[in-house]
Amino acid sequence: MLCPNCSHDLGDGILPVRCPECGHSLANLSDAPGVVEGAKRAAERKKLLRGSATIEHVRHPWDGHGKAFGIGIFLLALVIICFMLWHLQACGGVSPNNVVGWRLERAQAALEQKGFKVEVTEEFDDGEPGFVLSMNPDSNARLAPGTAITLVISKARVMPDIIGKSKDDAQKLLDEAGLTYEFVEVIADGDENIVLSANIAAGNKASSKNKIKVEVSKKRTVPDILNKSEADATNALTMAQLKAKVVYVAATADQKEGVVVAVDPEVGTAVEKDAVVT
Repeated sequence: MLCPNCSHDLGDGILPVRCPECGHSLANLSDAPGVVEGAKRAAERKKLLRGSATIEHVRHPWDGHGKAFGIGIFLLALVIICFMLWHLQACGGVSPNNVVGWRLERAQAALEQKGFKVEVTEEFDDGEPGFVLSMNPDSNARLAPGTAITLVISKARVMPDIIGKSKDDAQKLLDEAGLTYEFVEVIADGDENIVLSANIAAGNKASSKNKIKVEVSKKRTVPDILNKSEADATNALTMAQLKAKVVYVAATADQKEGVVVAVDPEVGTAVEKDAVVT
């Protein structure tokens, strides 16, 4: 039925008191016998239809599996966004430059520009001085601004001054410089195990790949010349800067002729240069 004032469709049921569209009174209209009867018949038809019809429930797209799928897509997008922000270093700290091999001045400027503090230590190296050998933490770390980064800088490897020092002190200095060396004992007067010379002068550039020959003092002692020939014994004493005095004695039955059978002072006795050994 239509509203007589605005033609709004009022449906087939019981009429309202006023039109919901224009507010026109429908009281007189609803009192008409035909209208009332028509409304009753329409209500009965709707009742029959509701009893026989099956109402199908329409599932919302976000119900059940669809809802879980949507949540999964949202979480995946959130993870991707977080990863991109982390990769762009917008969050989660900043990675320092890989400054290994750079000169100290350039490396320090680059790191400080990113907000890091720079601490420097030196280490002997065969290469040019002033270059970054290593950094800690390294460039793979994600660090907060203001974090201190330690740079190990190359330092020229030079020969330390070891002449006149004890063997132990010289060894410590050579090890600190990272040098390769060998000690050679040389017979000398005075204290034992004192560095007499080296084949590289102090202060000169040195390399860890070249072995340095270091001569250290050894006490002058009577060499072991027992059972040697007269010629070999005399030569050994001459090499030790000692003088030989030869005394001949008759050989016994168990002695070989022409060899040294006794030494005075005894073998191993400390003696001065040019001392006489009989």
